[in-house]
Amino acid sequence: MALGYRKAGQITLAKQCITSCAEHGNARAMLLLGRAFTDGGWGYEKDNERQYYWLKKAAEAGEATGMALFARYIADFAVGDYTEWAVKALSSSNNTAIALCHLYHLGVTTTKDLDIVLELFEVGARGGDEVA
Repeated sequence: MALGYRKAGQITLAKQCITSCAEHGNARAMLLLGRAFTDGGWGYEKDNERQYYWLKKAAEAGEATGMALFARYIADFAVGDYTEWAVKALSSSNNTAIALCHLYHLGVTTTKDLDIVLELFEVGARGGDEVA
């Protein structure tokens, strides 16, 4: 529903809906909020504290891309050891091309390979992944 509001340009309703879904335990909504605070999407301003909060919640809820992005956050901001979440993302049963993409970007799965990163983002985008 939130994605529909967003695509229709009803940003206020989209924000209310995505926030409510995340607050009620929807892991995908948590991931999307984490991304919104990463890049200023959904009408939100960039906010590192809220980005951390929602990416961590998504990771803890078992969202593979959330785990991978949380690992990237930890690495990018040097706030700890990201490997725990990277390994969890790799071993997750709902692992996605986008999750793998972020792990390749970190160099966790193998050496850092930006060609594979781009390829995996394209796979995710073609598959309709909102994060891609």
